[in-house]
Amino acid sequence: MDKLIEALLAAQRNIKHSLDDSTNPRFNSQYTSLEGVIDAVKEHLNAEGVYVQQITHPDPDGACVETIFHGHQASLSAGKVFLPAEKHDPQKFGSALTYARRYSLATACGIGHAKDDDAEAATEISLSSIGELRALHSKPEPKPKKKAAS
Repeated sequence: MDKLIEALLAAQRNIKHSLDDSTNPRFNSQYTSLEGVIDAVKEHLNAEGVYVQQITHPDPDGACVETIFHGHQASLSAGKVFLPAEKHDPQKFGSALTYARRYSLATACGIGHAKDDDAEAATEISLSSIGELRALHSKPEPKPKKKAAS
């Protein structure tokens, strides 16, 4: 195991953060594709005699990926990364699987692939959304219609 750790350390000295190589047209934002993360790490790992493998694990609620490093008569798991997905929709499941692979590999190699916004995007609610929610909850109940006199 020591030789594998030494090889991973040598590779990590050469690995740079991956660059944004794709654009999300829906949010008009830049991101690093799975291919971009692979390109950032594979050459350096392979040069040190390390093979990286990503395996999937069955999960009824989404995509689960484990990144494993092999080399120098040892293997080292970086742990499992899970992302929820609607399995009945192949496109949503495929998207979750790609995200899980990208995040798992980047995490396992200790690299970033996007600007860290300190969870701002994950926690931000726009003021217009708050206003819309308030409007929905403050609408008065409709008054029942009066029955016509017979």
